[in-house]
Amino acid sequence: MRPGLANRVMAPFAKRISTTWTESAAAYSAKKTSVVGTMVRGTLALGDRVSARDRYGLRPDLPTVLILGGGTGATSLNEAMLIIADEVLRVANVIHLTGRGKMIPALQSFQEQGKLYVALEFLHEGIADAYAAADIVVARAGMGTISELAALGKPSIILPLPGSQQEENAKALQAQEAADVIYHMTPQVLLQAIVKMVQSNEYRTERAEHIRRIFPVNADERIVHDALEILSARVTS
Repeated sequence: MRPGLANRVMAPFAKRISTTWTESAAAYSAKKTSVVGTMVRGTLALGDRVSARDRYGLRPDLPTVLILGGGTGATSLNEAMLIIADEVLRVANVIHLTGRGKMIPALQSFQEQGKLYVALEFLHEGIADAYAAADIVVARAGMGTISELAALGKPSIILPLPGSQQEENAKALQAQEAADVIYHMTPQVLLQAIVKMVQSNEYRTERAEHIRRIFPVNADERIVHDALEILSARVTS
């Protein structure tokens, strides 16, 4: 949401500037800036819910909660889930990506005990299926994650990294009622947010519709169009 130092330094040298957020455009020259929205890997839309359910042994009659701690994982989130796991499992399946090197052995032991809690450090190709299976996503507020949630229309509980630019991203989502945001997480507050979403399909549908609308679509096409326009002008000259 708020332009970082690198973007502010590079902006004067750019022929074109594209932003994801409408609110970010005001930080740059209006003559060369356009709001294009965001883009994500096309393969994310190819996930298969049934494949994920079969692979992880999820119950089809329960909603599935996908827990994402960001690229490096989130120790505080992992520890909170360890505390509330049994209560969450009463109402939902859980797929939890802890982050590399941040696995808590007790989280892995849930599945060994026959519980519907899948704890993994990381997913690469399998992330599309995990998203497809997810009825609710609990995640940080990095731009990569928000872009994926918006593109896939996932009802989300957002936990911005305290004291970071993620808080501004989260506030923008909250202002548009596109996600539930928790700024000061405790295990009990997180549990209440998950249960609230699990219990109301109508509420999840509303959040999904709102998050789909936060960005313009076809950002990749808009950026390519601008790039070709610049190249065409250069060839002509």
